[in-house]
Amino acid sequence: MRFFYFNKIHLASIKEITIPLGVKDLIVTLSSRGGSMLIGLAMQSVLAWTLGPEKRGEYAVCLIFSTFSAVVFTFGLDWATSYYIAATEKLFNQIITAVFIYSFLITIVMWPILYYVIHIPITFFNQASIYSFYLSIIWASSLILLYISTNILRGLRDFSRLATITLIRFLYVLFITLLLTSTTNLNVFAPILADISGNFFFFITIFIIIRRRWQPQLPSMGTLSNIFGYGSRMILGSVSMLANLRIATIILAFFVSKDEIGYFALAMAILTQLGSLADALNNILLPRIASSIDGRADLVSQMARFNSTVTLVIGAIILFTAKWLIPLIFSDMFIPSISLVIILFPGMWLRSTVKILFAFFNGINRPQFVSLTTFLNIFLNIILLIYSIPRWGIVGAAWVATIANIISSIFAIIMYNIKSNTALINVLIVNYMDITSLFKFFSGKYSSISEK
Repeated sequence: MRFFYFNKIHLASIKEITIPLGVKDLIVTLSSRGGSMLIGLAMQSVLAWTLGPEKRGEYAVCLIFSTFSAVVFTFGLDWATSYYIAATEKLFNQIITAVFIYSFLITIVMWPILYYVIHIPITFFNQASIYSFYLSIIWASSLILLYISTNILRGLRDFSRLATITLIRFLYVLFITLLLTSTTNLNVFAPILADISGNFFFFITIFIIIRRRWQPQLPSMGTLSNIFGYGSRMILGSVSMLANLRIATIILAFFVSKDEIGYFALAMAILTQLGSLADALNNILLPRIASSIDGRADLVSQMARFNSTVTLVIGAIILFTAKWLIPLIFSDMFIPSISLVIILFPGMWLRSTVKILFAFFNGINRPQFVSLTTFLNIFLNIILLIYSIPRWGIVGAAWVATIANIISSIFAIIMYNIKSNTALINVLIVNYMDITSLFKFFSGKYSSISEK
């Protein structure tokens, strides 16, 4: 940090005082995530009060269908876009052209495939109306565009605009949901339509931002090979990461009623907010790791410790206040969700810490390690859920989710320790040196390549 002296030169140089780019990115991104988390909780409150447990369960089923469809058909190209723009920005025009063409072509291919899928006679598709699933196909298309455009700005390190547009999108979706649920009888359709329009708004805004910079250029075979190669190694991890959050709800849809799905979905939605800090830190970490020489494993460990400590404190507050806040914010109808929150917390806390380690593997072009870890989680979930849900219902599902999260997270930490030669304790407990080191990192003093 530069200090200015009161002389003729420095009296005129006050304007030179700037916040280091990394610190600015951290402040902006964390502020955005904090705002998004609060808006997300407000959205969950609106859904709980206006839909009730049964309709909330229908919404959860449609959300699962659309997000899984989007992740599968995106084929990991969202993360590949972020990585290659950060690592080789000179190929920006080719990368953007490739992912835009892919996004629109795959959407055309995806619709008839999903139309066939939702007519498969299984219990899952009986948990919501067929028209809700029709609308969810369009929802999946909008999510593909959202994922791609988000990672474009992430790769460019344009965190200020990403944070601002993300917050505007959340507020827009919340407002439209409130408007539609209070003035119409659309029920489940209301939040789905709101999110679809919000996703298209986000994509169009990003397109306008990069339009002056982007000059359409057909990608070379080498560029396509790199992008799709990364995506092919990331796709299993992307699906499995989503499955880690949704698999219990999916399997519940085959065994329990809609209102029980609603209870479980709300508990998961509350605790999913614990991952917001990890997502924010990953946004800042990934492009820096991708542009470094050694991946800065020591700094990734510090970020993991920081995330672990903060989310543990936030989680403790949630646990101690759940029996009062859940009825107050989400209505008395969701009191059964309280016990689920308590059971799910340990696994969700550890999982949020491991998400930081995923940024390391993705940033050093080893996304297959993420895929392996998350596949272990989904495998454990499927095996144990099929056994436990018929016997213990949603409580059994909560215990299984926690056990699977803990086992797979420990496995991920061990893999990270082997790859980075880091002790187990160094990714969980914060120490007094971390604050100074993190400030140096975000100031660019630890970066092997100078900040832009």
